[in-house]
Amino acid sequence: VLLNGTRCVELDCWDGPAGEPVIYHGNTMTSKIYVRDVCQVIKDYSFVTSPFPVVLSIENHCTEPQQARMAEIFSMVFGNMLFCSPTDPSEPSQPQSPNQLKFRILLKGKATFPCKALANIMFMRSSKLPEEDSPRTWYNCCSLTEGAQKKKPLAKM
Repeated sequence: VLLNGTRCVELDCWDGPAGEPVIYHGNTMTSKIYVRDVCQVIKDYSFVTSPFPVVLSIENHCTEPQQARMAEIFSMVFGNMLFCSPTDPSEPSQPQSPNQLKFRILLKGKATFPCKALANIMFMRSSKLPEEDSPRTWYNCCSLTEGAQKKKPLAKM
């Protein structure tokens, strides 16, 4: 899919054997693949056909120790390709354009990971909207598509 220009990939991460997290579509008959192996393939093929950033959407089903292992793997395999947002959401940061993020890997996931090491390397953190009187700072996330989206015709009923 990366060679076809896909810029967002969902990773369903689960606890694996011997402390090594795996990726598979949960509770189905799909094969289990180690997170490390998937990350290596993503690193090798993400920018063959396009320099624009790749977003990895992390569906986390792992225990805290395996989340920490995922953080180690992401950091080790992707190295300086990994683009992280400030660890403190109240810290001001400039929005980045797709051009500024060329050849970068961005992680997207929930803001409520119990493992701080994993939460800290997330570029986009999703969480519930705050109450209206909340002092939180919110950042806009935009779509990182390369081309115009084509509208599909509606099926006639």
